[in-house]
Parts: sequence; C-alpha cells; structure tokens
Amino acid sequence: MIHTVEPQEVPDIVDICEPANVNVGLMGSPGTGKTFSTVECARRISMRKNNGKEMPLAINRPKKDGEYSVIQLNSTYLDPQDFVMPDIDVVEKVYNRYVIGSFPRTPYNLLSFEELAKNPDTFKIAAQIMNEGRLGFDYVLPDHTYIMFTSNSATDRAGSFDLHTDLINRVEILNVVPTARGFCEVHDGELAPDIRAFLKWFPDLIMTFDSGARAKPFASPRSIFKLNEMMTKSRFDPMKHKHADPVMLGLVGETFTAEFKAVLRASVNLGDLDGMMNDPEAHKDDINQLKDNTSHNGRQMICSLVIVLAKRTKREPSQFNKIVKFLEMIDDETAVTFTHVAHEVNPKVEQESEFGRFHARHSNEFYF
Repeated sequence: MIHTVEPQEVPDIVDICEPANVNVGLMGSPGTGKTFSTVECARRISMRKNNGKEMPLAINRPKKDGEYSVIQLNSTYLDPQDFVMPDIDVVEKVYNRYVIGSFPRTPYNLLSFEELAKNPDTFKIAAQIMNEGRLGFDYVLPDHTYIMFTSNSATDRAGSFDLHTDLINRVEILNVVPTARGFCEVHDGELAPDIRAFLKWFPDLIMTFDSGARAKPFASPRSIFKLNEMMTKSRFDPMKHKHADPVMLGLVGETFTAEFKAVLRASVNLGDLDGMMNDPEAHKDDINQLKDNTSHNGRQMICSLVIVLAKRTKREPSQFNKIVKFLEMIDDETAVTFTHVAHEVNPKVEQESEFGRFHARHSNEFYF
C-alpha cells in the first residue's frame, strides 16, 4: 500500500529523503498538486544547501549564479532517443551522441520527470539516472542534484501505465491526495471568501475527478485555484457574468459548478439579516430556522450566510463585532468559519475588540 499524503506534506518527507539520496516519486490524480509540491521541495533543498537562506529558483530556464535550478521534463513528449540525441557525420562516417541540453550541467538542481508513467519507454532512462547518477557514458549528474518524478496512476484514465518494479524499488513513492483544509491553509490570504466558505461546508468537492468519465472537466486544487484567480484578479462573478456557465463548467466541471452556484443563489432566501442582528429576540424564529436546518439545503444557506456577511467587513471591518456575536447564536462552527473568511476579506478585522475575544476562545478550532 502506498502511503497517502497531502501536497504540502511532501517537502517534509523530502527533507528526510534528500540528504540520504533517496529519490521521491509522487503519484496521484490530475490536478492534485504534485508539480506544485516539487517546486516547494526545491525551495527547501536550496535552503539546506545555502546555510538556511533560500536561493532564488530558476524554473525551466537557464540558471544564473547563486540560483537553484528546477528542471521539469515532461515524459509524455520525450522518447529515449530524445534524451541522448544521435548525430551522424556521413562524410567522416562518425556516430556521436549528445545528451539533451535540458539536463543540468552545473551543481544545485532539482530534476523532475513529469508524467513519467505516461511513457514507459522513459522508465529505464529515469531508473538509471536515479540509481547510478549517470546516463550511459554520455552524461553524469552534477553534484547536489536531486531527482523526483510525478505521475498519474494507471487507473486514472490519464494515459498512464503501471510503473516498472525496478523503478519502484529505487524511490520513495507517495500517493498525493489533497484535502479542502490543506488547500485553504496553503493558500491562506489568497482565497476569495466564496471559495473559502464553500470548501468549508463542501470539502469533498475539492476533488470531483471521476476516472470513469471521459473528457469531462472536473474540480481539483489546480482548477479551483484558477477559478479563484479569476474571481480575485479578473473580478469574475459566477452569478452575474454573461458567460459564467461555460467558464465554470469548462474549468471545474458540472458537480462543483452546480453546488457552488446553488450556494450563491441561496443568499436571496436569507431574510432580514440586519433585523436579526439588531433585534435577535424579535427574529428568534428566523434565527432558529437557520440554526436547526441540518439538511443539505441548510448547509447551503449557512455557507451563503457566511459569504454575504464576511463581504460586509471589506469596507467596514468594525462590522465584524456585531456579526460574530450574531453568528454565535447559530453555533460556534459558523462563527469560527466566518472569522476565517472575514480575515481573508479584510485582515484589519483582527484589530476589532471582538476578534481578540473570539480568537482567544477558539484559537485551536478550525472546524474542517
């Protein structure tokens, strides 16, 4: 059985493996953060090689002095002859071989074979470099060069094959599986309130990949973060943009899109929020209805409630004080989630009096 880890846990394991020259292979469904993890591993390795100070990364480009190189070779498009290119001089009748220029020539590199299992012809290339540090007699790995690989599994319908036993036995293999909580922790401070709150109440939708569905878009950490970037940088509104449906369906698939838009639509049924906050006794029945509805629709309503109220703190962080007291009447989980989302919307809420009080009471609670 291959051990399952989250993408952000991989660098911790590489911290153990790299000094012992144990290479690491990352398996997982498409979009789970495997390549993202290799870059983070490179950052950590560069610090160990540079007395604790991170070296600038040269990712897939020529390296300058003082940089640490990250070289990602996509095995899908490379055949064995692409790694060692033949050159035949028909006049002199001489046959020469030259290793491709993509391989590192100077020390301090992370070399990653991306999508390795999609091309079994490259297995022996990767295995020899990992095991012997060389490629035939044409190429020797420079000092301080670490090797990783990423790949989908043969069952993922991503065109991958099973890894060969001799390759498996040469590396530490990890199965990368993301969680909504891990995703939010890694991207803390970067997420739209809609995305963060949605993943709190619907964490299973961090990954909607279905190996039985052919050529259909699906939600993954990669595609969800791209949606988030459109919402935060391009001001894409999933409810108001005229092309919202094709944009979302083509990026995060049907399941995520349908649930996400249902949550956003639920805001129209929240009732008189200001009345509930200003006079909770008079609106006791409305508050209890929000509190007691544990159905799927009820989760959509609470999620929508948190999104709507968190956005109020963008211009007026002082709104936090009244809102968090109101949400505590529903339950602590809702209030804690609101606190996380509101802080994402406007970090200045931490200067409010209720934030300090509330955080002291719930500092160890994340509610995922």
